[in-house]
Amino acid sequence: VLSLKRVRIGGYRLPRTLRLGQYIALTPSEVRKVTDLAAQANAAAQLPSLQAAPKVVRVRGVPLSELEDI
Repeated sequence: VLSLKRVRIGGYRLPRTLRLGQYIALTPSEVRKVTDLAAQANAAAQLPSLQAAPKVVRVRGVPLSELEDI
């Protein structure tokens, strides 16, 4: 993994216009989305299944199975 970008916190999707180092004030309903466990579970259910991931993982072109022996 070369980089990760957080796009969601719980049930709250971050605005696309929010850049690194910026922040916004959340409304009470947005705070509930962040802290509500049911909203977090619903958001997690919408994520793609890990079973759909490729079976061969490569790091810089080298299969992961070869790197495990190092």
